[in-house]
Amino acid sequence: MKYWKKRFMDMKIRDKMINSHIFIALIPFCFVGILGIISSTREAERNVTQHTSLLVGQVQHTTDIYISSIEKTANMLIRIIEPMHLGRIPSAEDSRWKEYEAALKNSFEVVAETHDEIAGIFFATEHDMYVGTGMSRISRDPFAKEVWYEKAAASPGEMQIISNVTGRNIVTEAAYSVDDVFSVMKAVIDRRQGSGWAYCCLM
Repeated sequence: MKYWKKRFMDMKIRDKMINSHIFIALIPFCFVGILGIISSTREAERNVTQHTSLLVGQVQHTTDIYISSIEKTANMLIRIIEPMHLGRIPSAEDSRWKEYEAALKNSFEVVAETHDEIAGIFFATEHDMYVGTGMSRISRDPFAKEVWYEKAAASPGEMQIISNVTGRNIVTEAAYSVDDVFSVMKAVIDRRQGSGWAYCCLM
């Protein structure tokens, strides 16, 4: 600092005046430049925020469409199941169950084959009978005590989504990572007798 001060003092008056004018002229340029940088930064931040909001909105819209499509598929399966009144069939030994089981398995396979995003379809009754395509039972533990079963029972008519598919009494035949799939459940009820719960599980 002392060096520049001494150098300035040693200058001729004409040089001092020129340098002083240049310095004074630079002040507004610097001020305008700083304002320009601040303004540009704020505009860039605003553009990034708007772009991010737009992307989030698009992702949300796409997700809503996808979930709506999955729910329509679940409702279609429920319309196939409801007329069978499976809640009235007490056990797998009932002759009616063999007939319905074959019909349901065929319907499930058709739906699964036409929807690549579905890894499997699983249906279980309150009497612990089940039909699955792409999914099967692991143990003889009752499905009625499963978390997904209880969750669907607690909100009949509403579609339930479970992101964590581990720890269930169901195994998927397709080679998927647990981080790549989620389960969708919706309850089916025999409206004539108000019971006979069964659940459709799409994965």
